[in-house]
Amino acid sequence: HGIFNVGSNGSADVKMTGGDIKVTSANNSAEGITTDNASSTSVSGLGNLSVSGKNESKGIYGGYGTTTAIAMSGDVTVSSTNGDAYGLEANNGDSNAAKSTINITGAQIVDVTASNGSAKGLYTYNNALVSGDVAGFKVQASGEAAGIESYAYDAGRYGTVNLSLKSGDISVVSSNDKATGIYGNQRATIDINDLGNLTVSADKTATGIWSVESSNVDVAMSKDLTVTSTNGAAYGVNTYYNSTTTLNGAKNIKVTAASGDAYGFKAGGSKLDTETNGTNIFTGVENLTVTAVSQDTSAYGVFAGNSSTASGDIENIVVKAPDSNKSAQAAGIYITNASSGDVVVKTITAEGGYGASAINSLDGSKT
Repeated sequence: HGIFNVGSNGSADVKMTGGDIKVTSANNSAEGITTDNASSTSVSGLGNLSVSGKNESKGIYGGYGTTTAIAMSGDVTVSSTNGDAYGLEANNGDSNAAKSTINITGAQIVDVTASNGSAKGLYTYNNALVSGDVAGFKVQASGEAAGIESYAYDAGRYGTVNLSLKSGDISVVSSNDKATGIYGNQRATIDINDLGNLTVSADKTATGIWSVESSNVDVAMSKDLTVTSTNGAAYGVNTYYNSTTTLNGAKNIKVTAASGDAYGFKAGGSKLDTETNGTNIFTGVENLTVTAVSQDTSAYGVFAGNSSTASGDIENIVVKAPDSNKSAQAAGIYITNASSGDVVVKTITAEGGYGASAINSLDGSKT
C-alpha cells in the first residue's frame, strides 16, 4: 500500500510536492491509495501513481462511506500479472453507509492492464460517486475490460460518475473476452464531458456505450467512436430496459463485427428477446459506417425495437453485410415492434444481406 487509511472514521491529509507514489508486490495484491470504514483521505501535490501486483491491484480505492480527494499532475498506472486490475474504484458494499466518493483532479492517463484477468479504468458499486477530471483511460485485459463502469446491486443505492476527459481518449481492449467503453447498469447515472476518441476492441462482444436497467448515460465527445469485435457482436451504442443514452458530437462512428451482427445505434431488441424500452439520442454525427463481415450476419445503422426510441441527426449512413440466403439484414434505419424513429439524415447506403434496405418501419412503429 502507498497510503492506507482504513481505521473506523479515520482521517489522512497528505501534502506532496510533485513526487510519485510507487507500489509493487511480486507475490500478492497491491493498492496505491486505500480508504475504508467511513474514513477520509486527502492527497495533494501528487505526481504519478504507479501500482503493480501479482494478484488483484488497484490504483485508488474508496470503501464504504468514505471520502477520497486526490489532486495530482501525472498518470495513474495499474497492472496485475495474475488477477483483476482497477484504476479508480468507489465501492460501497455497506447498505447503511453514506455515499462513497472519490474526487480526482489534474490526473493524466489512467492506464490499467490485467495480463491474466479483468480490468476496469473506473468502477463504482452501489451508493458511490466518482467525479473530477482525467486526461484519458487506457484499459487492456485478457478477460473482460471496461473503461468506465457504474453498477448497483442494492435497491435505492445507485452509482454516479461525473467526469471531464479534457479532450482525452478512452481506449479499451480485451484479447479474449468482451469489452465496453462506458457502461451504466442498474440506475446508474454517468455524465462524461469533453471526450476525444472512444475506441473499443474485443475478441468477443464489443460495445462503445452500454446503458441498461433504468440507467442514464450522457456523453459529449469531439472525435470518433470506433468499435471492433473479432468473434462476437459489435455495438456503437446499446440501450435497453428503460434506459437512455445521449451521445453528442461524435464525428465518425465505425462499427465492425468480423463474426457477428453489427449495430451503430441499438435501442431495445427483436421480437425474440426481452430487451425493451431503450432510448438513444444522438447529435452531430457526420458518418456512421457499420459492417458485418461473416456470412449470414446483419448490419444495422440505427435500430429500435420493442417499444424503443431512436432520435437524432446523422449526415451519412453506410451499412454493409455479406449477401445472404437467410434472414440477414443490411439496413440503414430499422424501426420495429411499436417503436419510434425520428432521424435526420442526408444519405443512406445499404449493401448485402438477404435484402438491403435504406429504411424499415415495421409492426406498429412510427418513423
